[in-house]
Amino acid sequence: MSYQSPTHRFKGRRSRPKAKQDQLLQELFSISRKRLLRVAYGILQNQHDAEDAVQDAFLSASRHFGNFEGRSAVSTWLTRIVINAALMVRRKRKTTFIRSLHDLNGDDTVFVETVPDLQPNPELACSRAESFAFLDGLIGEMNPILRQAVEVAYYDELSSSEASSALAIPLSTYKGRLFRGMCLLRDRARRKSKNSSL
Repeated sequence: MSYQSPTHRFKGRRSRPKAKQDQLLQELFSISRKRLLRVAYGILQNQHDAEDAVQDAFLSASRHFGNFEGRSAVSTWLTRIVINAALMVRRKRKTTFIRSLHDLNGDDTVFVETVPDLQPNPELACSRAESFAFLDGLIGEMNPILRQAVEVAYYDELSSSEASSALAIPLSTYKGRLFRGMCLLRDRARRKSKNSSL
């Protein structure tokens, strides 16, 4: 049995039975869960909130999986849903108010001034989300063989030997593909950033 990347495109999705769709989505989510948690954590900087965002994203993806049109890789679609869910969690978190500043007495003011704000500012969070989406788009445009090598290493977090076993290829072949894929990714990122700055 050969390894199948979680980013392969799903064609003819509407003709599949609902149970089969749910099973495929659940398998894809379990494969990509660590990467999606990192994306959410990059935005929220809180493990519990990141897990909530990924859970919300899974529910949303399950509800709307029949509407997936296949114009992008499923992993790109899921990543976008996770980013949106994380931004919603952050928005909700900002609106919760524990107590008013007017209710603070003199002793509490010193405490409030010494507590650091651990949340990233909105500009940084948006920048991170754009970076993830930018890289996901670049990876989606790669040759499938090179893309698979990059995804297995960085999204699925497999070691080189685990990845070569999962892909059923020799270790040296896998390392070569990974190297070529990373060089291609770096070059494309540089070109796109130069073109966008012009």
